[in-house]
Amino acid sequence: MATLPGKTAAITATHIKNKKRKKSVVSRKKPKPWKMNMEQEFKILSIGGKPEADFQMKDLNEPVICFRKAQIHCPGPEAIYAANLNLLEYVGATLDWIPPLNTSAYAEIRNLDYRTTGLQTNMCLNPLMIMRGWGLLANVATGKTLIELSDYIHDHFQQEKGEIKNEDSVEKDKETAAREHEAAEIDLINQLLIQFHVDIEEDVDGCIRLFTDIQEHLLPDDRILHNASVYYGGKSVRSAVQQLCFATDPDGFYSCYRINEEVAKSTNRAVRYVVPEKSAPNWRSSMVVVSASDCTFHWKTTGPVESVDIRFEGGMTPAWKAKCSYWVSPDKSIYKLQGEASDYFLYLIRNDANPLTSNLMSLCLSSDTWIKTDGTLVVPHCVISTPISLFEVTKSDKTINRIYCSEKSELYRLHSNQFENKGNFITLWDHYHKSIFKIITEEEDRNHDRKQAFDPNYAHVCTDDLPEGLTPAIPRRERANESFFTYYEDHLDKNPRIMENVDANLQYLREDGRMVMFNTSFHFIMTRHCVSNEMILCAGRFTNTPLVNHGLNEAEKK
Repeated sequence: MATLPGKTAAITATHIKNKKRKKSVVSRKKPKPWKMNMEQEFKILSIGGKPEADFQMKDLNEPVICFRKAQIHCPGPEAIYAANLNLLEYVGATLDWIPPLNTSAYAEIRNLDYRTTGLQTNMCLNPLMIMRGWGLLANVATGKTLIELSDYIHDHFQQEKGEIKNEDSVEKDKETAAREHEAAEIDLINQLLIQFHVDIEEDVDGCIRLFTDIQEHLLPDDRILHNASVYYGGKSVRSAVQQLCFATDPDGFYSCYRINEEVAKSTNRAVRYVVPEKSAPNWRSSMVVVSASDCTFHWKTTGPVESVDIRFEGGMTPAWKAKCSYWVSPDKSIYKLQGEASDYFLYLIRNDANPLTSNLMSLCLSSDTWIKTDGTLVVPHCVISTPISLFEVTKSDKTINRIYCSEKSELYRLHSNQFENKGNFITLWDHYHKSIFKIITEEEDRNHDRKQAFDPNYAHVCTDDLPEGLTPAIPRRERANESFFTYYEDHLDKNPRIMENVDANLQYLREDGRMVMFNTSFHFIMTRHCVSNEMILCAGRFTNTPLVNHGLNEAEKK
């Protein structure tokens, strides 16, 4: 071995010595993640640089400070009317895709004999929040995927996309021009969605979130994160884009918990458990969109409110009995109720066979010509909190289903780098939506039952079917008697009861000519004012009792 010069030999000896002491050579300082920089930047732009401890939940008494620096234009009456028709059509089409309750766990062969209502599930959707969820996804899309998302959103508002003009006279290369055109396309989507939503942000608890794994070595565009938080962050002052590594969660349980926890914090714990158990993400997931809202209706009554029991589709359910002022349609199939706030209304459609279509929305919007009546109404305790997976609905739609294809999806604006050729391997796993709907007759404490610690044991909450563990509790024919069991869907109850044994001799409130009773399945539409015009807030159906047994029928008694 050749002898090295003295200086080089000294360096080599030092290197060998340090190599044995790796701790003295390797730096212990960890690289500072980019996410903290983005959150700090957003805090400075939106809330004036509050400390990290305040970067959580907004106090209800503070004014809304979101949407700062967002370009907001007031929509016209024609635009609001067209949006109402298309959004209700979307709700009706989506409800038809929701699968019915799973009855495979029932031991009886003729299990439908124990059912008096339809196979549908109690459902509630906020179509505007769903569209805002697709708008947030468009902020991370590019190429044909961005074009399809833009067309999909504009079609549901029946608005033509504005012409994108290049005000700069300097000629640019094709890549730069395409990048600026996509940025302008995203701005049009954000401005379209925010103008219909900005009036409702302070009154309704809700959130739009996108969960994905953002690599530290692939720095995303700062403007994407900033615009996403400005237009979709909401009054919770939390980032709309959340970091979540699905690959390190084999069973998906932590991902489910993490999503539910973020939604609970962002909605002041008004909406929880937004992920359906059957559609929970796993290690194969790469991106998830979540939209949630609390659509509680505060019913304005003119007299004392009484809690009564009524027969509902042959079953039993508690209900409110109160005097109020309401409007009735000419055919007496739709009743319009006034909310505690003067700009909130609830339409109850008695015939459940009537689909939620644009014609029904047009009829409701013409309620100014209806007859106003003062009387007594009996309305069930409507509590709907069913999480919904929109995967099947959009997977079948050819105008938007490329977001699920690994060969066509282009959702890599947060995962790309400066090179031109990028792999199209980022796909959307699912879009989860949950809108809570309930009718209350007095002002509720908004902080009620929201200070409880988030329980990880209930990260999975299945509400789309009855658990198989209830099979032994289902009454069999040989054990049938005068009593019947009923299932009441109230997922917001502190002490939820799955099935009750009700005495057949129990006296129920009977309908007479002095009151109007809703004792059959019905659809509902809740509206609020948007620039002095009614705008749909949520819509859905209420069937209440999916399982009921009346004992032996007439044929078996003989």
